Amino acid sequence: MKKLQNRLLFTGVVESAKIPTFTQILQDQSNSIGIMLTSSPKQIEVYIDQLNNLSAIYDSKGTSSFLPFPESPPKDIDLSIKRSRNALRLSTLLQLKEFKGEKLCIVTTPEALFGNVPPLKSFLDNACLLEVGKQYDYLELVKQLTENFNYDVEAACENLGEIAIRGGIIDIYPINEKQPYRIDFFGDEIESIRIFDPMSQRSIKNQETLFIPPNFIEENSDSTLCDYLPSKS
Repeated sequence: MKKLQNRLLFTGVVESAKIPTFTQILQDQSNSIGIMLTSSPKQIEVYIDQLNNLSAIYDSKGTSSFLPFPESPPKDIDLSIKRSRNALRLSTLLQLKEFKGEKLCIVTTPEALFGNVPPLKSFLDNACLLEVGKQYDYLELVKQLTENFNYDVEAACENLGEIAIRGGIIDIYPINEKQPYRIDFFGDEIESIRIFDPMSQRSIKNQETLFIPPNFIEENSDSTLCDYLPSKS
């Protein structure tokens, strides 16, 4: 273990001890951001599952969150896989940006950690905020979300980065959220914004506003995930 300017660096931890060691380190901190590195991209989701299972035992209050940050997808990969992976990367970046001082762990690879991501300012400048009771050009909004924001049109909205459109209803799964939202229009006015369960289609909670960030990665950028970390992390 090395201490680097109020940061702790653990190296040489054997495979069988990685998850319990990292979980204990996170529990010992009042609030912190931890980064767990693996050389294998396939291990990211495996580690996330193991961390969630162990945290459920030792963190009864649920103060710890574990986020995957996969590598940027290659250009020749299947389009649906590319969109899904980009949405996952952007979701983690936004949750970092909104970090409020709880315990957060990012599981990633060195290549992903230091790879290019969208500059924070330009990313947020291209987002939109919707409010109940306000009017928006319905067709223009659909075009903005599907073409400019790159949300993937599907028959049903079930995964990050997807959108489903029918009549005066827009179902969308913003990349910074944990559940999809249903936006109900009357003409060009938003009547309601509701979180809903994609399996049962039942509404869970009404919202007055909804922040929707774009679902894209800028290729030519010098920014990295490290730029999204709070200055004191």
